[in-house]
Amino acid sequence: YRETLHIRNSGRASQPITFQAQEPGSVTITNAADPSLIQALQWQPEGDQIFSTTPPWPVDRVIFQDGTNLYQALWGFNLDKFRTLVQRDNAYSAYFYDSAQNRLYVFLEPGRSTEDLLIPKQLPTQDNFGNSAPVANLWLEASHIQLQDLTFELGIGTGILLWDAQNIRVQDCSFYGASYGIADYSGTDPAVEISIEHSFYHIL
Repeated sequence: YRETLHIRNSGRASQPITFQAQEPGSVTITNAADPSLIQALQWQPEGDQIFSTTPPWPVDRVIFQDGTNLYQALWGFNLDKFRTLVQRDNAYSAYFYDSAQNRLYVFLEPGRSTEDLLIPKQLPTQDNFGNSAPVANLWLEASHIQLQDLTFELGIGTGILLWDAQNIRVQDCSFYGASYGIADYSGTDPAVEISIEHSFYHIL
């Protein structure tokens, strides 16, 4: 599902609403850009297993199709500094985005390919005060909801955003490519009675 879901209808204590994959792990809710767009990117070799491309919009996260995150190089990186970083022994796959040149650079470990990469679709733009809407795979503004056997991919901010939510159960779910697996929106009342069982969050 290449969309952000927003659940507002609540279940009941005796009859919770359940969202469950028919086969565990077969359903992915993703903010990834369309595969045709990713395949159309023109990658230029920069040497030392580094490749660069001009993305259609700023890129805030890069992951592999198997859910593995690429390390994000921050704080004033340029190509020379990035090259020095990834030339270290046993360096992980990594990336940095040069906003001044709108250029994305990635370093790939042996056996990895640019064809395996995923980038997010375009994020919401900021308003005149520099604010933008929170980014998540699922906005949950309801009560008595159960989520089971689902995969949340490239939520950026969070996989599941709780907004005045109560009596929520998350079971056997996986989260990739987000700062948080599950987070509570700070502008609302705290979420209560939240149960998280046997779920996996891939740390960035």
